[in-house]
Amino acid sequence: MACAVPSGLAAPAQAEEPVPALAPETVPAAVTAAVNALALDARPCELMTRDLREHVAVVELLSHDPVVAEPWEPTDVTRLCNAYVVAGVGFGVGIFPDRGGWVATEIGPARVVETSGDMVRLRSRVVQRFTPARDVLGSERVVDLFVVREEGVWRLASLAGLLQLDLSNGSVPGTLAAFARERRAQTAETRRRLRAHARMVRELASVPRPLSRTSPSCGAGGRGGVSGRADSSSNVRRFDEHSERVRGPRAARADMVAVRLRTWGGRMCWTVRFRGDVADRIDVRFILTQPSGRDDLRAASWSLRLDGGRAAGVLEDHDGVQRMFAVRASVRGRVLRVVVPARRVRGQVRTGERFRWSAIDYMPDPDRPPGGTVEWVDELPQLVERGILHRP
Repeated sequence: MACAVPSGLAAPAQAEEPVPALAPETVPAAVTAAVNALALDARPCELMTRDLREHVAVVELLSHDPVVAEPWEPTDVTRLCNAYVVAGVGFGVGIFPDRGGWVATEIGPARVVETSGDMVRLRSRVVQRFTPARDVLGSERVVDLFVVREEGVWRLASLAGLLQLDLSNGSVPGTLAAFARERRAQTAETRRRLRAHARMVRELASVPRPLSRTSPSCGAGGRGGVSGRADSSSNVRRFDEHSERVRGPRAARADMVAVRLRTWGGRMCWTVRFRGDVADRIDVRFILTQPSGRDDLRAASWSLRLDGGRAAGVLEDHDGVQRMFAVRASVRGRVLRVVVPARRVRGQVRTGERFRWSAIDYMPDPDRPPGGTVEWVDELPQLVERGILHRP
C-alpha cells in the first residue's frame, strides 16, 4: 500500500541448515507436514527447489508494506518463502468457523509414474480437510506432483494441486516435458517480477518533492464534467477476519466524507475530503468501469499512495506487478487533491466517454508494527460494481 525509500541491505546471510535426505516419494508428505504445522520454524520451503522458493518469495516481497529493497541471498529467499506459505495457508484457519475453514492437507502414499534424469513425476491422493466437516467439491483428488534432485537432495518442485495458495499455478502438468516447460516459464516470470520490484524501489527513491500545500488547479469555468459523492456516516472498518468498525481521531484520518472527480483537457482531478487530517500513510484506490458489451465491463484502476510527504500513482497488473508514475498532489489539513493525466491510467476505460467510478482507501492499522498487513478501510456508500456515473 504505502511506500517508502529503500532500506539498506541486511547483514550477510548465514549458511542454511542441511536438508534431510528424503526419497522422492516421501518429499510431498514432508512438505505438507511442515506446512500443516503453521509455524515458521517448520521451514517448509527448505524442502522445495530453489526456483520454486524464489517463485513464492517474490510474491511475498511484492506484498510488503512499505516497499523496501531486501537482500536476495538463499537464506533471505527461504525466509520470505516460509513467511508467505505459512501465512497464506494459515489465513483460512478458523476465520469463518461457521462456514468451514481449511484445517490441513493430507497426502497419501506417492508412486512414481515417470522419471527423466533428476526429475520424477509422482501421483498421490491429496485430501484437504475442513472444519466443521463438510462436503467440499474437489477437497479430495488424485494429483501429479514433481520432485527434482538438487544439490544431491530430492526437493518438491511444484505446489500446483497440493496447497491452497494464490500463486496462479493453473492446471497441473500431465507430463515431465510439460512440467519442464512450465518450470522455465515460471522462472522467467519470477525474474520479471524481481525486475519490476527493483524498478519500483528505484522509482520510489526518485520521487523528489514533498507534497505541496498549494492545491493544484482542477480546471475552471464550465469545462469538463464533475461527479462525486458525500458520506455523512463514519464506517471505517478494520480489514481482517473480524471486519470490526473502528472509531476515534485516528479512524477519522481514513474516513472519507466526500470525493469529487473533475475531468477536463485529458486530465482527471480528484478531491478527497476526510473527517480528520489526512493520514501520513494512506492508499486511495480509484476504480473506473465502462460497458464494453452485453455482459462485460471495461475496467481500469489506479492507486494514489502517500507516505512521509511523498506521493506516487500506482498501476497494478493482474500478476500483482506494480508500476509507479508521477502525480501532482497536495494535502491541506483534511483535503487531499491529485491531478492525473487520463492517459496514465492504462486500462480499457475511455475517460472521454461516460464511465462509472468508485473510491476505497486503505490506511495501515496504527496498532500494528511496521509492515503489518491489517488495514483500516473506508469506501464511499456505493456498490463498487455500479459506482458513480461520470459524464466528461
